[in-house]
Amino acid sequence: MYTPLIQPNLRADIGVFAGYSLGKFDVENSLIQDIAPAIPSYLDGFSYGAKLGALYEIGDRWGIEFGAKIMRTTYKSKDLDISFDLDGITYKGEDNTFKLKQLDMGAYLGVSYRFKYLLSKIIGFDSLNLMANLIN
Repeated sequence: MYTPLIQPNLRADIGVFAGYSLGKFDVENSLIQDIAPAIPSYLDGFSYGAKLGALYEIGDRWGIEFGAKIMRTTYKSKDLDISFDLDGITYKGEDNTFKLKQLDMGAYLGVSYRFKYLLSKIIGFDSLNLMANLIN
Protein backbone atom coordinates (compact mmCIF):
# COMPACT_ATOMS: atom_id res chain seq x y z
CA MET A 1 0.00 0.00 0.00
CA TYR A 2 1.09 3.50 -0.77
CA THR A 3 -0.33 6.12 1.61
CA PRO A 4 1.09 9.59 0.94
CA LEU A 5 0.01 12.38 3.28
CA ILE A 6 -2.49 14.80 1.67
CA GLN A 7 -3.39 16.88 4.74
CA PRO A 8 -2.92 16.36 8.47
CA ASN A 9 -4.87 13.19 9.36
CA LEU A 10 -5.73 12.43 5.70
CA ARG A 11 -3.78 10.11 3.42
CA ALA A 12 -4.29 8.73 -0.07
CA ASP A 13 -4.80 4.96 -0.06
CA ILE A 14 -3.43 3.39 -3.23
CA GLY A 15 -2.56 -0.26 -3.60
CA VAL A 16 -2.93 -3.75 -4.96
CA PHE A 17 -3.98 -6.91 -3.19
CA ALA A 18 -4.20 -10.65 -3.75
CA GLY A 19 -5.65 -13.56 -1.86
CA TYR A 20 -7.59 -16.81 -1.69
CA SER A 21 -11.33 -16.82 -2.29
CA LEU A 22 -13.90 -19.35 -1.09
CA GLY A 23 -17.57 -19.03 -1.92
CA LYS A 24 -20.86 -20.91 -1.89
CA PHE A 25 -22.52 -21.21 -5.27
CA ASP A 26 -26.30 -21.39 -4.71
CA VAL A 27 -28.20 -22.73 -7.72
CA GLU A 28 -31.05 -24.41 -5.82
CA ASN A 29 -33.31 -21.37 -6.20
CA SER A 30 -32.19 -20.33 -9.68
CA LEU A 31 -33.47 -20.93 -13.21
CA ILE A 32 -31.17 -23.93 -13.60
CA GLN A 33 -32.63 -26.04 -10.78
CA ASP A 34 -32.80 -29.16 -12.97
CA ILE A 35 -29.02 -29.38 -13.25
CA ALA A 36 -28.26 -28.06 -9.77
CA PRO A 37 -26.91 -31.40 -8.45
CA ALA A 38 -24.23 -31.39 -11.18
CA ILE A 39 -22.89 -27.95 -10.25
CA PRO A 40 -20.42 -27.76 -7.34
CA SER A 41 -21.78 -26.00 -4.28
CA TYR A 42 -18.44 -24.52 -3.15
CA LEU A 43 -15.88 -22.81 -5.35
CA ASP A 44 -12.40 -21.67 -4.45
CA GLY A 45 -9.75 -19.76 -6.33
CA PHE A 46 -7.40 -16.81 -6.57
CA SER A 47 -8.40 -13.13 -6.24
CA TYR A 48 -6.42 -10.01 -7.08
CA GLY A 49 -7.23 -6.36 -7.53
CA ALA A 50 -6.48 -2.71 -6.95
CA LYS A 51 -7.94 0.06 -4.82
CA LEU A 52 -7.86 3.84 -4.75
CA GLY A 53 -9.20 5.83 -1.85
CA ALA A 54 -8.42 7.79 1.28
CA LEU A 55 -7.45 7.00 4.84
CA TYR A 56 -8.61 9.34 7.61
CA GLU A 57 -6.34 8.86 10.63
CA ILE A 58 -7.85 8.85 14.11
CA GLY A 59 -5.04 8.98 16.65
CA ASP A 60 -1.78 7.07 16.25
CA ARG A 61 -3.21 3.64 15.45
CA TRP A 62 -6.75 3.88 14.07
CA GLY A 63 -8.08 5.00 10.73
CA ILE A 64 -11.16 4.94 8.50
CA GLU A 65 -10.62 3.86 4.89
CA PHE A 66 -12.97 4.61 2.00
CA GLY A 67 -12.71 4.53 -1.78
CA ALA A 68 -13.22 2.35 -4.86
CA LYS A 69 -11.84 -1.08 -5.72
CA ILE A 70 -11.80 -3.55 -8.57
CA MET A 71 -11.23 -7.27 -7.99
CA ARG A 72 -10.94 -10.27 -10.34
CA THR A 73 -11.50 -13.80 -9.02
CA THR A 74 -10.65 -16.91 -11.04
CA TYR A 75 -12.07 -20.07 -9.51
CA LYS A 76 -10.56 -23.54 -9.93
CA SER A 77 -11.96 -25.63 -12.77
CA LYS A 78 -14.64 -28.15 -11.84
CA ASP A 79 -15.91 -31.09 -13.89
CA LEU A 80 -19.65 -31.17 -14.57
CA ASP A 81 -21.67 -34.31 -15.10
CA ILE A 82 -24.92 -33.03 -16.61
CA SER A 83 -27.71 -35.55 -17.17
CA PHE A 84 -31.47 -35.21 -16.96
CA ASP A 85 -34.64 -37.31 -17.15
CA LEU A 86 -37.41 -36.58 -19.64
CA ASP A 87 -40.43 -38.89 -20.04
CA GLY A 88 -38.64 -41.71 -18.24
CA ILE A 89 -35.53 -41.51 -20.44
CA THR A 90 -32.22 -40.39 -18.99
CA TYR A 91 -30.22 -38.14 -21.27
CA LYS A 92 -26.52 -37.82 -20.61
CA GLY A 93 -24.96 -34.48 -21.48
CA GLU A 94 -21.41 -34.04 -22.62
CA ASP A 95 -18.90 -33.84 -19.78
CA ASN A 96 -17.68 -30.27 -19.57
CA THR A 97 -15.19 -28.38 -17.46
CA PHE A 98 -16.79 -25.52 -15.56
CA LYS A 99 -14.50 -22.49 -15.20
CA LEU A 100 -15.94 -19.43 -13.50
CA LYS A 101 -14.40 -15.96 -13.46
CA GLN A 102 -15.83 -13.02 -11.57
CA LEU A 103 -15.16 -9.27 -11.79
CA ASP A 104 -16.27 -7.04 -8.91
CA MET A 105 -16.17 -3.26 -8.83
CA GLY A 106 -17.47 -1.06 -6.09
CA ALA A 107 -16.96 1.16 -3.10
CA TYR A 108 -15.40 0.12 0.19
CA LEU A 109 -15.48 1.44 3.72
CA GLY A 110 -13.42 0.00 6.52
CA VAL A 111 -11.61 0.51 9.80
CA SER A 112 -7.85 0.03 9.97
CA TYR A 113 -5.54 -0.56 12.91
CA ARG A 114 -1.76 -0.20 12.68
CA PHE A 115 0.10 -2.99 14.47
CA LYS A 116 3.62 -1.73 13.76
CA TYR A 117 3.89 0.02 17.13
CA LEU A 118 2.92 -3.09 19.04
CA LEU A 119 5.11 -5.33 16.86
CA SER A 120 8.15 -3.12 17.36
CA LYS A 121 7.72 -3.37 21.15
CA ILE A 122 7.47 -7.16 20.97
CA ILE A 123 10.47 -7.59 18.66
CA GLY A 124 12.49 -4.83 20.31
CA PHE A 125 13.24 -2.47 17.41
CA ASP A 126 11.36 0.12 15.47
CA SER A 127 10.88 0.33 11.71
CA LEU A 128 13.36 3.22 11.35
CA ASN A 129 16.15 1.19 12.96
CA LEU A 130 15.27 -1.78 10.76
CA MET A 131 15.49 0.36 7.61
CA ALA A 132 18.82 1.82 8.72
CA ASN A 133 20.19 -1.67 9.37
CA LEU A 134 18.99 -2.94 5.99
CA ILE A 135 20.54 -0.01 4.10
CA ASN A 136 23.94 -0.37 5.82
